[in-house]
Formats: sequence, structure tokens, C-alpha cells
Amino acid sequence: DNPENFAGLEYVRFLFGDHPLGRTGIGTNTSIAGFSADDVRAYKERFYGPPNMVISAAGGIDLAEARALLEEYFGGISAKEKVSWLPFQQDSVYPPAKLLIRNGIEQAHLHLGAFGPSLASPDVRAAGLLAEVLSYRLWLKIRTDEALAYNVFSTMRPRSDAGEFMVYAGVDSEIEAIVKTLGREQVDVIG
Repeated sequence: DNPENFAGLEYVRFLFGDHPLGRTGIGTNTSIAGFSADDVRAYKERFYGPPNMVISAAGGIDLAEARALLEEYFGGISAKEKVSWLPFQQDSVYPPAKLLIRNGIEQAHLHLGAFGPSLASPDVRAAGLLAEVLSYRLWLKIRTDEALAYNVFSTMRPRSDAGEFMVYAGVDSEIEAIVKTLGREQVDVIG
């Protein structure tokens, strides 16, 4: 029911395909309807704990007090089965281009992106800085100076073995001008 969110989910699904990175975090109607409360509890018991758990604290904290609190609240958790992740195998540096148009909405939500560095890459910090600088410049030029979008930003989302670099623009105008600018003749119309 949220076109901006829908566009983002479609973008990630297209970028990562059938890999788990391309799935929504909450699941689909079918997958949610396919499990019970007992299934959720069993999953929690199987996986929620060491070594699949990270606890983080920041700020002006006393380390001895933090350790005591961690021991009090988390010390009794037994070790769980270690989760193994399906590695993402990138076929190329650049994903293929795809444009989806959903009829019946007033705004256009444009996601442009490509694969980015993983968390382990030596380029991850530089790519994050690039995304921040680009976001600022996009906001100044596209939103403030030109008033072409009501929202525009770039982001870099690194993951353990893959990442994405993306630019988002929310615009009030028709998407045909964007399609023409991108030189796309064929689009997939959905909805």
C-alpha cells in the first residue's frame, strides 16, 4: 500500500534475484500464512543466541556495569545452532537494467543502482563516503536548486558478501520523461 516502499522492494528483488538478499524482511503473504506461532517460537529457540547474536553498547557507559547487566540478562542463554548464510554470487559488476511502471499512482519512485562493495571490501568506507557526498549534492541540485524531486538521496548498503549503491528520487511528474531520458523503449507495466 506504500508505492515508495513497493518500488524499493522491487528494486532489491531485481538486483539480488532469487537469492535471500532479494527477499523482503517480513516475508510474503504466502510465507507468513505458511507458519504458525509454534514455528516462530521453534525458530527462535533454534537460532536466537550465541553465536548468532551481537550485543552492542555505545556512549558514556561503565564497562563493569555493562558486563554485569549483560551477564544478568543474557548470561543464561545457551549456545544455538550456527546460522550458515548462502553466499551471493555476482554474475557481473553491473546488474541488467529494468524499469517497472505501476499504473495508478501520482508520484514516480525511481531507484537507480548497481552492486557495491561488501563489508569485507577495502572500498566499503570510500563507497559510503561517496554515497554521503553524492546525497548532499543531489539534494542541493535536484531538490533545492532545480525543484525536480520532493526527495532524492543516494545510499550504499554493504552486506557480508555483497553490497548495493543506489540513488532514489521521488518526483511528482510523470515518469515518461525519466524513461525517455534513460533511453528505455521497453518497460514492464505492473498493477
